[in-house]
Amino acid sequence: MAKYWGKRDEALILPYFDSLSVTLDAFFTTTSVEFSDVFEEDSLELDGEIFRAGEKEFDRLLAPLSHIREQSGVAESMRAVSKNDVPTAAGLASSASGTAAFVMAAAAAAGLNVSSKELSILARMGSGSASRSLFGGFAQWHAGTQNDGSDSFAEQLVEQDEWPEFRVVACIVSKKQKKVASRAGMKQTVATSPLYEGWKQQAPLDVAAMKQALAAKDFTTLGQIAESSFAQLHATMLSTNPPILYMAPASVEVIDTSWAARERGEFEGY
Repeated sequence: MAKYWGKRDEALILPYFDSLSVTLDAFFTTTSVEFSDVFEEDSLELDGEIFRAGEKEFDRLLAPLSHIREQSGVAESMRAVSKNDVPTAAGLASSASGTAAFVMAAAAAAGLNVSSKELSILARMGSGSASRSLFGGFAQWHAGTQNDGSDSFAEQLVEQDEWPEFRVVACIVSKKQKKVASRAGMKQTVATSPLYEGWKQQAPLDVAAMKQALAAKDFTTLGQIAESSFAQLHATMLSTNPPILYMAPASVEVIDTSWAARERGEFEGY
């Protein structure tokens, strides 16, 4: 809702500014993890396809897996089996969902008993947005200021059943994978967009205002800020060199239809 785009540290996945999201319970990942001497090597089965070290689908899990092993003392090879109930790499946060599920499953399999803050930090090491996906309802990811990332984690702000009238409608206009992966796109935007610095200044103000709106259950203000953050995200991407465009023609049609219905007073949506 208050968007995340761009890292101050690529290796540790530390963002430039805080972000805020709502977790969608309809889009989830089911993951099981097992450590055993029976396995010859670490592997990930994702939607029926096997990935190993050296392949990007597996390598995003290396950092959290390494820390889980270090903290738990588990040294056996690992096998993870994961299924996304959402199109993979199509803009619906499959990497966030998948990484969050993996961290939860791997920590449990390793017998690692840690706090939600520590789990969030582990998830962040694999996918920034995964730090928030551990929580239901609304969550804030703190950018933090420490170079080691020890203060960059997410926490739940509002539980999922606390605002039952709040609804999210997801319109899937394409199941194709993005031409530019999010990680590469963020790097390009930070390096080349003339609008990014302005967004960095505005983003903390948006998060603060959004938290106030959440506390008051002020749907109008919350929606307006979310829509503004969406516009700033896509403006910075379009001003990137070369430009990045994730929206399909059908996306614009959905937005236009929503705006028109809102103007006619048929419903309030953002």
